[in-house]
Formats: sequence, C-alpha cells, structure tokens
Amino acid sequence: MEELHLNGLPEVFDRCLAYWHTDPGDYRPAGLLLNPVALELSYRNYLLWHEEDKSRRTDVDDGVIATVKRAIDRYNQERNDLIEKLDEAILAWLEERRPSEVADVTNSESPGGIVDRIWILSRKI
Repeated sequence: MEELHLNGLPEVFDRCLAYWHTDPGDYRPAGLLLNPVALELSYRNYLLWHEEDKSRRTDVDDGVIATVKRAIDRYNQERNDLIEKLDEAILAWLEERRPSEVADVTNSESPGGIVDRIWILSRKI
C-alpha cells in the first residue's frame, strides 16, 4: 500500500470530480497519488450521487425511478464494502508502523468512513 496522506484530500477529490465530469473511459486520473481503494470509493460516491439526482426527476415514469433506486442500492452496498476494504488497508498500514508499546485507539468513525465523509463534504462544497 502506498503512503497514506490526508492533507490535500479535498483538492484531490475536486480534481477527480472535474475529471469524471469529462466522462473519461477510465475513472483513474493519470498521475494521481491516491490509494486505489480510496479512489474507487470516491468514484462510487460520484456515481451514487448522480443516481440520487436522477431519482428526484419528475419528468419520467415510475419504472425509470425504480431502476435508478436499484442502482442506488447497488452503489450504496459497493460504497460500504469499499469503506470496509479501506479500513482494513489503513489499519494494516498503521499496524506495520505502530510501536508495540502504543495502545489501541478507538474512534467513533473508521478511517475509511473518514475518507468517505471528506469526499461527501467536498462534493457538497
């Protein structure tokens, strides 16, 4: 796993958003230094938010909305799975570097959840 950096994460997400809005063939921007799981999680959030925008449309029939809602459910499950995968990667990375005398630290939010929240805040801005 490459180095974990949270400084500048909102700017990285802003760059990703701009890139994704060009409708590229590959969701991974060239030269981006971001953990691949965090990038994939961010992309799933991007897709999820666009589906949620579609679900609020009033100019389509209920069948279209039902299809969109199923996509939202799928993206939400993928998002949760990626948060857990990112948590595992971050915790493994920390375990490799943690001095043995340091006690375990608990938090109400998992590391993957924190990255997810930063992405959501970037999207809202």
